[in-house]
Amino acid sequence: RTFVNEDRYVKAKHTTVYPSAEQLDAVQSMVSNVECALKSVSDWLNEKESSAADAGR
Repeated sequence: RTFVNEDRYVKAKHTTVYPSAEQLDAVQSMVSNVECALKSVSDWLNEKESSAADAGR
């Protein structure tokens, strides 16, 4: 029955290290904000690059 003890240990450990719903929401919000910012930078760079290419024609 070593597996049962290990299962209990793993479940208990998981409970102590797993973030709360509030923490998960905060992380998801931060990731979303960073993705949005990176998308804005990417769009800006693409626009700048295409306008530079148009000016060079």
